[in-house]
Amino acid sequence: MNEIQKNGEQRMGKALSNVNASLNGTKVIDFLTNTKPVKNKKPTKICSAGMGDAAASWTEKYRARTLDELIVPDSVKKAGARIIKTGRLQNLLLHGNYGIGKTSFAEIIINELKFNALTPKSRLQHNIRDLYALSATTSVYGSRYIAMIDEADHLQIPVQKEILRYLEGFDTPIKSTILIANDVSKIHDGVVSRVKELSFDWEEKEQNPLTAQLKNRLIFILNNENVMYKEKDLDDYINEFFIDFWDIRKIINELQGSVSIEGELLSCC
Repeated sequence: MNEIQKNGEQRMGKALSNVNASLNGTKVIDFLTNTKPVKNKKPTKICSAGMGDAAASWTEKYRARTLDELIVPDSVKKAGARIIKTGRLQNLLLHGNYGIGKTSFAEIIINELKFNALTPKSRLQHNIRDLYALSATTSVYGSRYIAMIDEADHLQIPVQKEILRYLEGFDTPIKSTILIANDVSKIHDGVVSRVKELSFDWEEKEQNPLTAQLKNRLIFILNNENVMYKEKDLDDYINEFFIDFWDIRKIINELQGSVSIEGELLSCC
């Protein structure tokens, strides 16, 4: 490598370092004149929704952390409040549509009661068995453990039958299990009879107030992310992905993926 090439690479390396240091939007580099970094009079607005894996998932960032933040039927909120007030958690079966808040509800209850949740590595029979056996060794230290099994409707019937004895407290110190399912018809009758059911599907009379709650939540998210939007476009997203499918997670994902580089919400569909 000659001296000219070496000096050129050094200058380019220095320039790239300056670019990396300027990603906070406060500096820009003029590559044509190779001047020193200067203050950017109008920082370019970078839309996090268009940055791929580097962007935080809105569904996780804005996941409900309290019962009040959940967009669910009042019956579910009242049941959750009662569990928290009494401090007693019986076996639960949470069922309803995808992306409607079942897992968030379970996590809120677990956190409020200061339980430690154990989840299986898979829905295979030996992993479910290991889950309840593991608690026998961990519970001796005084921690309170419960089992949480998501997508329980994908458990094979022999696995569900084995869970029956665990739900009654046999062969495990775990006294409470939270089962989460989308299709309750795939849950064994014996399991259903040993749990308290909470349906996250709402009646027609609840649609308008829940839709209003969702719209307020989406407006909060868009404003917090500095996204420009038209109310009509937001209403179109709600009609397309919420009214028809009742999937809160889906509509938030669609919104995040529909924000332009300029930070403007694109028209739906």
